[in-house]
Amino acid sequence: MISFWSTLSGNVYGLWIGIGQFLAGWIAPLALFPAWFRQFASWLPFRSTLGFPVEILTGQLSWPEIRFGFLVTLGWILLFLAIYRLLWRMGLRRYEAVGA
Repeated sequence: MISFWSTLSGNVYGLWIGIGQFLAGWIAPLALFPAWFRQFASWLPFRSTLGFPVEILTGQLSWPEIRFGFLVTLGWILLFLAIYRLLWRMGLRRYEAVGA
């Protein structure tokens, strides 16, 4: 969606991926970080991509923690869906094709 307003959307995406890899546990497992950092990361969408599924598969989470993880994931999906729909409509109004 950023491409509607900027020609350098790849840089923003790269920043998002870099932060996401760190907060999802790709760089280092979240279990190695302090408790406050793990708590902070558990509320962000990045954990759902790697850390949460791995913790489920390895049996590290209780059922309430699994329910919490799925609710956080669902919340982010709904939020991003709403943002997507809004930005798509706004972007289409602004879009101008250039070239042949």
